[in-house]
Amino acid sequence: MIARLPFLRSTSARFDLVFQDGDRSAGAVYRELAAVLTVLRAGGRVLLHDYYPSGRPLFEDRQVILGPYLAVQRLMRENNALLVAPLGELPWPTRGVARATTLAFLASRP
Repeated sequence: MIARLPFLRSTSARFDLVFQDGDRSAGAVYRELAAVLTVLRAGGRVLLHDYYPSGRPLFEDRQVILGPYLAVQRLMRENNALLVAPLGELPWPTRGVARATTLAFLASRP
């Protein structure tokens, strides 16, 4: 079990932004994001790391990490009020000359 889960399940605090990073397996990311969604304030966001849109590579020299993508797809099937917004390209290089990023926001529809 992820060490953050006990905190997320027991806290009365509410957050505007949570950065999700760590174990990248689909099951672990799913459990963590499900718990995070319960502690977000209205309008809050989750910033995901290692999110590969459509499960496809963003970098030629890197392997795709599918866990976050698969976890988000499952959450979205269970809750159609969720939106995911990959950041896409940044104004600065991230990998040599590439400008792509694996960061994405997850939020509830307004």
